[in-house]
Amino acid sequence: MKFRGLSVALALAAVSWSANAGDWSQWRGPNQDGISTETVTWSKGVPVELWRVPLGEGFSGISVVGNKAFTMYAVGNDEFAASFDITTGKEVWKRRTDAKFPDHQGGNGPRSTPHIDGGIAYVMTAYGKVYALNTTNGDVKWMHDLREEFGGRVPNWGYSGSVLVDGNVVYAEAGGARNKAFIAFDKTTGDVKWTTHTDEASYSTPAMMTIAGTRQLVFYSASGLVGVNPSDGNVLWTYQWINGAKVNAAMPALIGADKLYISAGYDKGAAFVQIEKTGNRFKATELRTDRVMKIRMASPIVHEGYLYGFDGGTLKCIDPMTGDEKWAERGFGEGSLMLAGGDLIVFGDKGQLAVAPISPKGFTQRVSATVMNASKTWTVPTLADGKLYLRNQSELICLIVGEGAKANRTPSQPF
Repeated sequence: MKFRGLSVALALAAVSWSANAGDWSQWRGPNQDGISTETVTWSKGVPVELWRVPLGEGFSGISVVGNKAFTMYAVGNDEFAASFDITTGKEVWKRRTDAKFPDHQGGNGPRSTPHIDGGIAYVMTAYGKVYALNTTNGDVKWMHDLREEFGGRVPNWGYSGSVLVDGNVVYAEAGGARNKAFIAFDKTTGDVKWTTHTDEASYSTPAMMTIAGTRQLVFYSASGLVGVNPSDGNVLWTYQWINGAKVNAAMPALIGADKLYISAGYDKGAAFVQIEKTGNRFKATELRTDRVMKIRMASPIVHEGYLYGFDGGTLKCIDPMTGDEKWAERGFGEGSLMLAGGDLIVFGDKGQLAVAPISPKGFTQRVSATVMNASKTWTVPTLADGKLYLRNQSELICLIVGEGAKANRTPSQPF
């Protein structure tokens, strides 16, 4: 089913929409790499809490554009996309998007992170419905159901990858019927531009990368890596990487101009792959596999040639060119991380927050605090304009950690 038509109010909202330099508009930030150019100034005690508000279940990340934050959550039997005022935390609007996805291991709710572009929030539910929502009021511009329309099969833990908006196109991993694994939609009308490939959906988000001098879409689906021409859906190359649980979740890391590092948990390990181009032909060549880094969920950070990520419950730094481990640090469980300026921001799976200078020589915390009393704090942090947004299965919080945050706002009491 698809909704068409655009009201005058929606059109005006899109025209007047503006973004700020400090925006974090999609999964893992402006470049999908988990890297911010901002500087963390939090250096002691517990960071100042600007606000803390109730939130439902889910692992959806937080996107921030202008004066609003966007995420998804589930309450009761329903799933919602919602917008929040970044000054007060007050919910501006919410839109029911689907039924709640139940997980037998207790991880209920949506997983996908909204991608905000041109006054529209593009979201995907855990059951595979893709929406374009007006960021002003949550009104539906268009919607597609990946299961009903394309034969998509819901992965065991739900659709978890986010959609990617690039130019005038929205890309999604459907895991559909023959030649409908990956879908491209016109972002304005919702019309299908192309479908391609045959594979089951996994849990990673499509990435736009320039590899071997060619700009291309990279999907990390259930069977492995797939390079796709973004204009027509033509498959350029494939590399098989399968684990028994069919969980390829962490985003591929581009190393140099033509190499990809991928990793999977469930006792699988990592692969280092080179993508070569000869004329108009591409070839994926396996350079190495190892078990030094087995990433189950959180995507890694690449900085100055080194890779930082979670090998199960151990945070590690490795040299991806050789697979050599540089250091290992425990205590964060299966956490997540991002990079801000020269600092790693690490968010542990029980609400532990830490900042440490990024270095292959070792992990030395500069400051740390427990900011949420909960387990399964698996959602990667979002940093925008000096404010750090974190969530668990019941709360959304905003902490002041950088100079960009407005000092004249009255914060609530620290945790």
